[in-house]
Amino acid sequence: RAVVLVPTRELCDQTRAAIADLLYYCRDVVSVVALSSATAAEQAAALRELPDIVVGTPGRVAAHLRDGTLSLRDTLETLVVDEADLVLSFGCGDDVRAIVKACPKICQGFLLSATFSSALKELQRVVLQKPAILKLQEDTSSGRLTQFYVRVPKDDKFLLLYALVRLNLIAGKALFFVNSINECFRLKLFLEQFSIRAAVLNAELPANSRKHILDQFNKGVFDYLVATDDSVGVGAGGAAGSGAAAGTDVGGGGGRRQGRGH
Repeated sequence: RAVVLVPTRELCDQTRAAIADLLYYCRDVVSVVALSSATAAEQAAALRELPDIVVGTPGRVAAHLRDGTLSLRDTLETLVVDEADLVLSFGCGDDVRAIVKACPKICQGFLLSATFSSALKELQRVVLQKPAILKLQEDTSSGRLTQFYVRVPKDDKFLLLYALVRLNLIAGKALFFVNSINECFRLKLFLEQFSIRAAVLNAELPANSRKHILDQFNKGVFDYLVATDDSVGVGAGGAAGSGAAAGTDVGGGGGRRQGRGH
C-alpha cells in the first residue's frame, strides 16, 4: 500500500526501524519490508508475502519492478521520496521516473527534501500533481537564555516545582538540578507521589546506566531528569542528544532559578 524511497541502504534500515516504532500497536496487521542487506532472492521472497509498506532505494525498487517481483499498479496508495535532493545527487532520477510510471494514476505522493533546486522542481512535476508545498522554517531565535529566579522558603521549593509542572508552566522535557545525590532521590520520590515520572542522573552511576537513562529520556519514557551539577555530561557517550527543554535549579540558597532558550 505504500512505498518509501530513500537514497541509501543504511537509510532503509533506519526508516524501517522508525516505521516499526510508529506501528508498535498494530504490528500484527501492518507489515514492513526493507530492501537493504538481503540478497535479491531473499527480498523477492519477502515481497511475495505482500507487505503493506516497502522501504528501499530507487535502484532496488526499480529492479524488482523490472523482474516482476513487485507490482504497484493495483495496490499502491502512497509514494514517499525521502531525501529527494540526495536521491537526485546519487543519480537515481531515472529510477524514480520508472517507479512513478508503474504507479496507479490515483496515488498520494510525498517529496521530502532539505533543498529545492531546479532539478528537484523537475522531479516534483514527475512525482506530484498540483502539490501543496510545505516549507519548514528554521528557528530564527537568538539561542540565548533568559534566566529568572523566585525566592521561596526551603520547605516550599518542592511544592512550587510541583505547581509549575502541574500548571504546565514548565513544558516539555526538563532537567532539575539539586545540590546532592540525596536531594536527587528526595525530589524524585516527591514527584512520584503525584504520578510524575522522573529519573535520577548522577556521577556515581555506571556509564551504561547513565546512557540507558538518557536514552529513555530522549525517547520520552519520562520527561524529567533530576541531576546534581557534576552529573551532566559525564561519560554518557553523548546520549543526551535531544537535550532538555528547560533547566531548573531547586537546590541551595533560598531561590529557584530557571533557564529557557528563546
